[in-house]
Amino acid sequence: MEFSHISFSSKYAKCSKCKLNFLVDNIIEFSKKDMTLQRFKGLGEMNTDQLWDTTLNPDTRTFLKIKISDCEAAD
Repeated sequence: MEFSHISFSSKYAKCSKCKLNFLVDNIIEFSKKDMTLQRFKGLGEMNTDQLWDTTLNPDTRTFLKIKISDCEAAD
């Protein structure tokens, strides 16, 4: 099984709600192309191949540093 990254660009939508709708519409469209979307509650539910391909493989994984400057804004 081969996975590819789906990139999303905000140039197609001006507001957050529009961006979310655009993203959902595209996910639905991609899912019709012999692709299965799955939701896992935790990493323990994934089989080893899926875990490697989506999370552990250094060639395909992406790290994103998230900083919360204002803890009150996070609530």
